[in-house]
Amino acid sequence: MLYEYDADGAHVFYLRADHRGMDFHRQYIIIRYKSIYIEVSCESTDRYLGDLIPQYIDLLKGAK
Repeated sequence: MLYEYDADGAHVFYLRADHRGMDFHRQYIIIRYKSIYIEVSCESTDRYLGDLIPQYIDLLKGAK
């Protein structure tokens, strides 16, 4: 699943790949706010990173 959208002044690119037959996820997030960005990558069985996107946006807004 691929999501690309704007949220709270930031541009978000979120890719989540579920592996068939397993409860395993590969996730990538890239968030750009003005001229700074953060990349997050995770492979897990139980963590959904999409819930953390607002926190990452707040981190970028507070960065100097």
